[in-house]
This record gives sequence, structure tokens and C-alpha cells, in this order.
Amino acid sequence: ACTSIKSSTMRDVLIVGTVLPWKFDVRWPNTEGFCAALDIQQTEWRRLTESAPARTLVLAGDFNQSLPHQRYYGSQRNEIALNAALESQELRCVTPGNDSLTGIPRIDHICVHPKTLQSLAAPQIGTWPTPEVRGKPVTDHSGVYVDWDDAQ
Repeated sequence: ACTSIKSSTMRDVLIVGTVLPWKFDVRWPNTEGFCAALDIQQTEWRRLTESAPARTLVLAGDFNQSLPHQRYYGSQRNEIALNAALESQELRCVTPGNDSLTGIPRIDHICVHPKTLQSLAAPQIGTWPTPEVRGKPVTDHSGVYVDWDDAQ
């Protein structure tokens, strides 16, 4: 999923939502599958940003990889590949670490260009609990969001 926000008061923003495969995904298994899917998505991110280079890229979604790597939440090789892909797009993950609600390593992330962060106050990272239907969770993920304030 993707959206572009045009603004007359600040730089335009391109928000890209993505999902990378889980370590045991049968279609994209292990690190080889993760890296193959990451390469495909990285090509798409590059195509989107090159089509309008004046936009700020925000990449968000289910990366299925803790940053930094923690046992059971991706792999060290996936972490290295993901960090290299983010670096090649000049992106920095602003949601590393553990979910404040569960203490579990976060695998859903939001990434932005470091220059964007220089013009904003430190981002406020928050979470919301996993929604339930009839007392059962609808996913194994809680939500993550980042609030930025440009008032300095």
C-alpha cells in the first residue's frame, strides 16, 4: 500500500506500507527467501522514490524482523540485509526495540530519512493493544505509531 501527501507548507511525503516474509514462510523460506523478497521490495521503493525525488519517503509495515535482532524474531542475517536495504534508501528505523505493552521485540517498524528527523522534535513512539473479536486476538501484532512535532 502506498500514499502520497502533497503539501504547500512542507516537503511532500510518500508513505509506503510493506510486509516482509516470516522466517518460516513456505513461499519465501529462511534468509534466502527473506532477502529475495527484500530485494524485490527495495527495487519498488527505489522506483517510487525516483519517480518524485523531492518527496520524503516513510516506510512502515510488518518487517518480520526485530531491530536489533533478538532470538525468535527474524535472524541476524535478515537484520544485516534489512539494515543494508534501509541504508541504501537512506532510511533509519525509528521503532527499534521492544513493544512497551508486551515487552516482546517489535517486528513492525516505521522508517524515515534522517534529514526528516533533524527538522522535527524527537518522535514519540506509541503502541495500542491487539484488537480482539469475541475475546480472541485478530492478529499476533499490537499496533505501533510515531508522532512527530514540527514545533521547535
